[in-house]
Amino acid sequence: MADSELQAVEAALNTLVLAQTEAAFQKVVNRLLPALLSALATKSDAARAKCIQTLHHVNVRIRSHPQIKLPFDQVLQVAIDPKAAILTSNVAIQGGYLGRCFDRLSQSEQAGTLPHLVSAADTMSSQQNKDALHFLSIRALTAASVGQPKTSGDLLWQQVSSCADTAITSFFSYTFLALRGKLKSSIPEQSLLAVLRLASEYAGLNQPERAATVFPHFLVAAGNASRSNLAAAGESAMKRVDTCDVLASVDPSIAGILFDLFNDPHAEVSLRIVVLGKGLLRVTLCANCFPEVFDVFRHSLFAPGIPPRFQSLGMQFVSFVITNCDADVLEANTTEFVTLMMKLVNNDTDGGPPFSDKVRGFGYTALSDLAVHVPSLVHSSTIPAEIFFSAAQSKQHPPEVRTRASLALSTLARVVRVKRDDATSFRAKVLKTLMETVHDQDEVSVSARTAAVHWANECFLFSDPEARLVNIIAAADRSSRVSSLAAVGLSMTVTSAERVRQGISTAEDSYPEFESIVNKYSAYCRTHRPNPASAAVYLHFGMRCFNHMLAPGKKVELLPPGTIDRFLSTRTLTMKSVKTLLSTAHEALLGPAANYHPDLERAALTTVLFASKTTTLGAEVGSTYKNRIGDLLKLIERKSALGDVVLARALSMIIGACTPSFSRSDLLETIRLCGEGLEPNESGVADGRIGEDSRVAKIMAIGQVFRSLGSHEETLENAQSAQVSEITGHVAKRTMLAIDSSDIVRAAACNALADIGAERHLPISLADRQKVISNLTGVLKLISSSSRVVQAAAQALGKICIGEPRLSFKLKAMEGLLFVCRERKEEDIRFTASESLVRSVSSFDAPSPSILDEPVSDAKKSDGLVDPAALQSVLEMRSRGYSVREAVVDDGDEQGTSLVRGTIMKIINLATDERPNARAGGCVCLFTFLKLITDTPDSVTEAFATADDEVRFRQIQGELLDLLPDIQKAFTILLSDRSDFVQQLASCGIAFVYNICPPKDQKDLVASLVRSLTTGKKAAATVPGDRGVLLEFGGVDVNVKSTGARSATYKELCNLAQDMGEPELVYKFMDLAGHAALWNSRKGAALAGSALLNTDIAAEQLRPHVKSLLPRLYVYCYDPSESVRMAMGSVISAVVKASGHGSVSEAITANFQLVTDHCIKSMTSRQWRSREAGCGALRDILTSRTWGKSKT
Repeated sequence: MADSELQAVEAALNTLVLAQTEAAFQKVVNRLLPALLSALATKSDAARAKCIQTLHHVNVRIRSHPQIKLPFDQVLQVAIDPKAAILTSNVAIQGGYLGRCFDRLSQSEQAGTLPHLVSAADTMSSQQNKDALHFLSIRALTAASVGQPKTSGDLLWQQVSSCADTAITSFFSYTFLALRGKLKSSIPEQSLLAVLRLASEYAGLNQPERAATVFPHFLVAAGNASRSNLAAAGESAMKRVDTCDVLASVDPSIAGILFDLFNDPHAEVSLRIVVLGKGLLRVTLCANCFPEVFDVFRHSLFAPGIPPRFQSLGMQFVSFVITNCDADVLEANTTEFVTLMMKLVNNDTDGGPPFSDKVRGFGYTALSDLAVHVPSLVHSSTIPAEIFFSAAQSKQHPPEVRTRASLALSTLARVVRVKRDDATSFRAKVLKTLMETVHDQDEVSVSARTAAVHWANECFLFSDPEARLVNIIAAADRSSRVSSLAAVGLSMTVTSAERVRQGISTAEDSYPEFESIVNKYSAYCRTHRPNPASAAVYLHFGMRCFNHMLAPGKKVELLPPGTIDRFLSTRTLTMKSVKTLLSTAHEALLGPAANYHPDLERAALTTVLFASKTTTLGAEVGSTYKNRIGDLLKLIERKSALGDVVLARALSMIIGACTPSFSRSDLLETIRLCGEGLEPNESGVADGRIGEDSRVAKIMAIGQVFRSLGSHEETLENAQSAQVSEITGHVAKRTMLAIDSSDIVRAAACNALADIGAERHLPISLADRQKVISNLTGVLKLISSSSRVVQAAAQALGKICIGEPRLSFKLKAMEGLLFVCRERKEEDIRFTASESLVRSVSSFDAPSPSILDEPVSDAKKSDGLVDPAALQSVLEMRSRGYSVREAVVDDGDEQGTSLVRGTIMKIINLATDERPNARAGGCVCLFTFLKLITDTPDSVTEAFATADDEVRFRQIQGELLDLLPDIQKAFTILLSDRSDFVQQLASCGIAFVYNICPPKDQKDLVASLVRSLTTGKKAAATVPGDRGVLLEFGGVDVNVKSTGARSATYKELCNLAQDMGEPELVYKFMDLAGHAALWNSRKGAALAGSALLNTDIAAEQLRPHVKSLLPRLYVYCYDPSESVRMAMGSVISAVVKASGHGSVSEAITANFQLVTDHCIKSMTSRQWRSREAGCGALRDILTSRTWGKSKT
């Protein structure tokens, strides 16, 4: 066998020698070369040696004949034959024979070998052979790409599409190494571009798995800085694939490939930039690959000479890791994470150049973001809060670093929560840092102070007194941003529902303990000089804390007299704290002018007046100020000159509070001092403004002194000794047109008479009392009287009639007040006159509507640090119970009908008068009577001086309730008045009538109202000059604007209620339909405020009817009349609330089919207004939604 093989090889050699021509050699080599390679598998050493010798001879002859073709296909088949010996394959492939055969092929022939080479490489077990075949495959790919335009589709892929997936994958693995320069042989750029083209075609097959296989090729190519064409091709290839889809659906091994590329020691910066920006930042899985991410941090942030773009990507990657890393993985690696970021913060470059401001600032951002995901880092001081505050206010730090530190503090405030019972040092450190920060008033530390206040607001419970102390100190900050934020922190801005959602109990986050606030501030003042503005806020907030402790959620001014004294009598520590607070207020009022601050003055006055209203502390107030009457008068004079009437009145009330502590001689001296110079100038010579403010001060003071003379009854009776009667007469004369009495003096005189008369009849003779009332009535009737004087005179008449027992005097006053309601057009004057009319008729000093109706609120807007409403509330506090005095019928007079009934009937007649002004006045009077008499809160009815007073008050209430049907008729008539104001007040009045009506009579009221609205006839009356009927919806004449539209509104609301089978709901609808015109008047808003229906209650009643109401109301919101749109907007808000949706849009979406059906139905109505409203509603409901949503 061996001999025959040897002989065969020798014969082949002889044949080769005999082939001397090129043609003959071509035939021989095509036949012998594959055979010789196969013969290497022989077991005979002699034959194998002879075979190698022959192959050597073939090589020599091949080199001498460069033009001949070699048998590429046959050699390839021999090399990949599974039965071939390893030596055969190695010699054929690694020996270069296959390569020489490939070289002798034409370009097209080389291109044609591509699929065969790719498939052949996949069959090789030897890696060297596999690589050699892949190398030839690249050459074949290059040949295939030559001459083909780049836009020629996927021609390259078509050539290899028949190859197995494993073969394709194996080929791309080799080309990936070629792109990275990891091969022993250098690959030309042209070949690499061909590889990228094939990879791009392969990735464009809409299969993310295939695209993921070659995506690293694009990254490497794009990051090749030395080959611009290759880099451009890589960028272009990445743009042609959906990288988001690719990176989202890849095998987890992609993360390993990306990190391997990035962390390659020989990788260029350009490659790392591409891998980081285009790869690592897009693969979420990479965020969990520790410690590899730390290597990325070091390369991109800490290496010297890093390009700015690389640093920017590095910072993005830090944020990416924090955001996307699993919580447990991130927490396990926080130590190294914090260490690296602290190096940025501390500018620790290990001897290298310093970090840029942007990078240092980012360190704070990264630490805060990390703390958001791992909150324990801050509480454990692993990330100390102090470093952020220090950086935010340090002048050594650049502005960008300070800004970043401040923003980081805002981020940390989202997760840091400090409880009062925190026994660790963390709470103490944070509070110390916050206090130190707010004390630094340097201009550069504004952001730090803002952050400190934000921390006090967000990180601590509202009930924490030490955090609120930070707010109090920061309220005096020179920066309005800081002070306004501090004011927010002193208000309970978190609602009860929000506290429940956050898991905070009401008891846990209520107001701070009053005693704690006082003690903390007092301790602070022992080591710091208090700022006047901070002292103002302290007094104001301290009073709020005390009021909350005294009566949570209630108005202190409505508490029965004696409540505060009883509360303090059992609380020794609270009493001590109140006195400490009061001491601060005294110092503010009596201190040097250098400490003056307008807010401090207001807060101090509020505190002192509050104390003066109590028996326990009133004596202390009196003893403190009784020797400072002259100083107080000068203060009142200054406030009058500045036009601050409220502060002037408050100061005069302090003088009145001193009255009970005066001895007889001191009292007489005070009366002499205050009454001196009040004699009117009747000489006919005017002295202008000289002494005007002094007179105002004395008049205000004398009114308060005389009002407080209850503890000096003997002095009051002995009018001659104290000149009380004479001085009161002087004050009364000042209300008239005396030459030297300006409007300011006359208004002050009216207010003084009101103060005196509210407690008892005026301490003057009967004839003089009659003259005073006549004079005030004359002021009301005089057309030339200014609004200020008319309003003061009207208020004075009401107050005087409370204490005035003579019925004839009352009737005279009521005549003047009705005149004002009938003739004056100013709405506030009408409301004031109406209030005084109620007081005149009932002899009951009804609380101010602003007290009854304004909700208890902590965060009220004001220009200063202290809420002005606080002082106004204290001014309204009562130190005595309410009295309801009986009127005395004059000798010779007879009292016929009840005074209440007679007055109400006069007002009803006024409401149906033919003059518009008279109707408006009658409507206001009618509503005011209902409001002040029937809507009196329990806190008032519990505070009557005697049981007889309450009996008389209940009797008045009963008389008014008996007249409710007549009152409703009057209001119904006024629904078609031409004035929007009158219509809306009448609408509120009708709803209010139903609310106060006894249940047994409500059915009759409903029937009467529905009959009036649906039959189109007014209840037994007609308003002269108006249309006389309530019009059909859509039947309004085009020339009638407000009246017809509003009337149609009420009729349609009635129809809605009837359609639901609950006609009583018409009252709720009419109530909800009231809107803007009422709020143009301050007193109108106060009176009507609580009469408007509680929307929570309305929502509960409307919930069963949402589906029937919503479509109709939505169409009404597009009515041509603006007033109808506004009214229906109020009603639909309550319906949406009842539906449980957050907005009208959400409610419409949930009931889309019902609403659109009704819109279409309205568009076919015979009423033009219905058609226009339906068209507008349908247009908006369709244009605001996509076709997909509309179809459903």
